[in-house]
Amino acid sequence: MRGLKGLNDLWETARSVLPLVLALAFFQLVVLRKPIKNVKEFIIGVLLSIFGLHFFLKGVSMSLLPLGDSVGGNLVVLDRKWLIVAIAFVIGYFGTLVEPALKTLALEVEEISMGAIPNKVLIHAVAVGFGAGMGIGVYKILNNISYVKVVAPLLLVILVLIFFAPEEFVSIAMDSASATTGPV
Repeated sequence: MRGLKGLNDLWETARSVLPLVLALAFFQLVVLRKPIKNVKEFIIGVLLSIFGLHFFLKGVSMSLLPLGDSVGGNLVVLDRKWLIVAIAFVIGYFGTLVEPALKTLALEVEEISMGAIPNKVLIHAVAVGFGAGMGIGVYKILNNISYVKVVAPLLLVILVLIFFAPEEFVSIAMDSASATTGPV
């Protein structure tokens, strides 16, 4: 019975990957009228993507989710709010460091900027920002502060900075934010 559950889970992963693969293949073959280079490698890559995502999700559900539930459930009983906020920052920071979309973006930015913006600097800057956002969000919840009182000043600062920052930096900031928070 366990084997059938495993196959069903694998099929669910394949069902989430295959529509994207089929859409891109359709676009490549029908719209662009270009062949798929090295079909054998392409098929192996699709299979590796399906199996890789399947095992990644299985690993997360067996380890990180239960651990996160335990930490979250036990964290609320702490009497020190500052520690809860600090832990939220750390979780946000380290969670961002492993985000593959951000790593990809950072490598592209480093290449396009010809090394002026090193990928590690961008990744850590975004991680600090995301961690700070997590910390602020948890602080807001713990102290029952209105959403508007937190978000409005932050948005105002962002809007002011947009007017003074070079357009390229604004684009990088927007892309970095979506690369990090999109999956969240």
